[in-house]
Amino acid sequence: AGEHSASFLMKLLYSARMAAPWLTVAIRRLATQITKWSAEADRRLHRLFCYIHSHPEEVLSGSLATTDLSDIAVHAWPDADLAGDIFSTKSTSGRWIELAGKEGRSMPLSWACRRQGATAGHTQEAETVSLAQCLREEALSLQELIQMVLRRGVPLVVKEDNSACIQAVHKLSLIHI
Repeated sequence: AGEHSASFLMKLLYSARMAAPWLTVAIRRLATQITKWSAEADRRLHRLFCYIHSHPEEVLSGSLATTDLSDIAVHAWPDADLAGDIFSTKSTSGRWIELAGKEGRSMPLSWACRRQGATAGHTQEAETVSLAQCLREEALSLQELIQMVLRRGVPLVVKEDNSACIQAVHKLSLIHI
């Protein structure tokens, strides 16, 4: 059953990459079960397909207007779960990076989710690792690229939601969140 499941999961992963990034965590967690596929994994895969079938309107989209050009900013949304995967003790880092304009308009630039390399001891640690990965791997580079294209400064706004992580960053005076 695992070889057929792998085919289904890869099709789902490709589709999620193009139109529904919020599904990738569930898909990747199921993919870790390929070599030991079980009835429970079958149930989870069926549930995922049922969800997709019942939510066809939920797709990735974005919009900006020419009037947004003067106020454009790069928004980065890092996040992490603390051992949120029942198959692992490691946390999953996630990020969403968008070009934000006025009146709530935005355009997705990048997103990612990845299991962290080590088990975090607490939520602040998992969130701090996620924030560092987000900045180092994409957000700062995207900000620099947009600034080069527009030939002016463009703010990077980090939307961290963990107060302990925010306090730690402020103590280090690295960035303003």
